[in-house]
Amino acid sequence: MRKYKNRRKEEEPDKALRKRLKKRRTFLVAIGIALCLAVVIIIFFRQDRGKITVPEDLIFSDVDVPKEDNAYYVFEKAEDELNISEEERELISSMQSDDEWDDDLIGEIIERNKRVFQLFDKALEKRYFHPPDFRISEMPELDKDYDYAAEYRNYLNADRLIIIKADYLFRQGKTEDFLELIMKSIKMGNIAQNSPKLYFHNFFGIQLRKNLGIGRIQKIISESDPLPDGIEEHVSKLEDLSGKEGYKKAQKIEFMRFVQYIYDTLSSNHGLYDRILGNTVQWKEIINSIMKALKIVINNLDDLSYAELKDKLPEKKEDIRNAESRIELLKSVLIDKAAYKFLYNEYIEYGLFLEITYMEDFVNRATRVLLALRKYHIDEGKLPESLDRLVPDYLSEIPEDPFDNEKIRYCRDKEIIYTVGRALEDLGGDEEVGISDLYEKDNPSVGINF
Repeated sequence: MRKYKNRRKEEEPDKALRKRLKKRRTFLVAIGIALCLAVVIIIFFRQDRGKITVPEDLIFSDVDVPKEDNAYYVFEKAEDELNISEEERELISSMQSDDEWDDDLIGEIIERNKRVFQLFDKALEKRYFHPPDFRISEMPELDKDYDYAAEYRNYLNADRLIIIKADYLFRQGKTEDFLELIMKSIKMGNIAQNSPKLYFHNFFGIQLRKNLGIGRIQKIISESDPLPDGIEEHVSKLEDLSGKEGYKKAQKIEFMRFVQYIYDTLSSNHGLYDRILGNTVQWKEIINSIMKALKIVINNLDDLSYAELKDKLPEKKEDIRNAESRIELLKSVLIDKAAYKFLYNEYIEYGLFLEITYMEDFVNRATRVLLALRKYHIDEGKLPESLDRLVPDYLSEIPEDPFDNEKIRYCRDKEIIYTVGRALEDLGGDEEVGISDLYEKDNPSVGINF
C-alpha cells in the first residue's frame, strides 16, 4: 500500500507536466492555425482589393479581321502606287486660293495616280480599317510621344489625293463628280471610325469625315448657283453615316485598358493606393460608378439627347470627390499618359468625348439646314427671318438640336446655325465659326457664307 502511494506521488508531477505540455502544444497549434488563417484572409482581401469584375456587356474582345475584309491592306498597296513628290505635296498644301491653284500640275498628278483612285474604290468595299498589329489584349503603353497617326498614314495620303481630285473637279465645274468623291471620302472615314480601336483612332476617323469631307460639302452649298443635281440626296445620307457604334466600341476598349492599368498599378503598390484615394475610400466603388455610367451611355446613346443622357448619369459620389481633392496624385497616375487622360475627361469630368459624338450629329443636321437656307436664298434673294419659313417648302420639319432636342438654332443677323452645345443654354451662338474648332465653343456654329 505504501509502495502504491509512493508510485502515485511520483506519477503526479509527470502527469501535471504532460498536461502543461499538452496545453502548450494546443496553444501553439491554435496560434499556427490563426496565423495561417490570417495569411489566407490577408491574401484574399488583397486579391479582392485588386480584382475588378467587368460585366460581359462591357467586355470587348480582340477582333480577328480577315485580310480580304480589311481596307488597311488596300491602302498599303495604294501607298506603293502613290506617285507624288514631297515638293509637290508641299506645293499643293499651300494652294489655298484660286490665285495659287495650278490646274496643270494637279491634272498631271491626278493622271499619274489613276491606280490609287482605283484602290480607294476597292477599299470602300471593305467593312473594316483595322491595323493588323492592334490587339486589345496586347495594347502597348501610349504616351505623349506616341505617333497616333502612324497606322493611318497610308490611308491619309490616299484620302488627301481624293480631296485634291475633288477640288480639281469643283474648279472644273464638275460638281456632281466632286460630290461623289467627297461622299467616298466621308464613307471611308466612317468605316475607319466604326472599326474597333482606341478612342483616339476613332476621333481620327471623325476628323477625316468632318474636316476633309463635310466641310467641303458645306463649301459647295455656299458657292454653287445653281446647286448641283443630287446634292440633297447626298446631304440626306450624312446622318446615316453615324459614328456612334465606333464610339461605343472605343469606350469599351478604353475602359478595359483603364481597368487593367488600375489593377496592375494599385494591386502591386497598395501604398500608392492609399496615397491617391485615402484609406476611407474604396477605389473599386469608383470603378463601379464608372461602369454604371458607361452602361448608361452605351444603352442610351442612340435614343437620348446629350442633356437627357447627362441627366441619367450618376452624380459624382463622395469617393470620386475625394479622389479629385488629391488631384495632383491622381494626375500623376491617370493623366500623364494620353490613354488615361481620356478616362479622366470622360468619367471624372463626364463627357468630353461624349460631347464630340453629339457634335457630329449637329454638324450633319446643320448641313441639311444650310442646304435649305441656300435654296431659299436662291429663290428669295435673302435669308429668312426664322427657320419656320423653310417649312414645308424647303424642309419637312426643322431638325432637332441633338444636345437638347429643341429646334436647331439660327441667327440671321450673325449668319449662323448653332447648337446649345455643352453649355446646354442658348447664349446666342458663337460668331467665330470654323468646322475644325467646333469643340472649343459653348454654342458651336456653322457659318452661312452666301
